[in-house]
Amino acid sequence: MRYHDHTNLYLYYIANIVFLYCDDAFILLMQPAYYNLGVVYSEMMQFDTALTCYEKAALERPLYAEAYCNMGVIYKNRGELEAAIACYER
Repeated sequence: MRYHDHTNLYLYYIANIVFLYCDDAFILLMQPAYYNLGVVYSEMMQFDTALTCYEKAALERPLYAEAYCNMGVIYKNRGELEAAIACYER
């Protein structure tokens, strides 16, 4: 599936935001959304933005293997092998 315009990107992003009700308050969970947004930006070949999204996902969940793996692929394809290896080793 490819995303070619920002409308589809926005709809995909919104569809992945999760609200939880806890202690009389809503909690917004965006961690999976950052990862999914990174996937969308990768599909659109906007790799710098994709890396930013993957990094945000990894900050929220430090053992997010999928995010690190996708970052490693982007770095490998750019020829930044040390950065790729660092991502793969996490």
